[in-house]
Amino acid sequence: MKLFAVDEPSLGSASVARVEAPGPVFVGKGGVDLICGSCEHVVARGLESASQVANIVMECTNCGGLSSTRI
Repeated sequence: MKLFAVDEPSLGSASVARVEAPGPVFVGKGGVDLICGSCEHVVARGLESASQVANIVMECTNCGGLSSTRI
C-alpha cells in the first residue's frame, strides 16, 4: 500500500518513527507492506493492517521523506 507523502507534523499532532539502520521502520509477520509516498521504498513490512500505524509518520531510510497513512 502506497502511503501519502507528508510534511513534518506539528508538535503533538503525530508521532514520527525514525531509524538509523537501512530497511523498514516497522517489521512484522503479517501480509501488508507500506511503501514510501516519495520514493516507493518499503517503510513497513509485514503488518497485519495499515491501521497499526495510524497517526504515525514514518521517515524513509532510503530518501528521508516522511509518509503516513493519514494525519
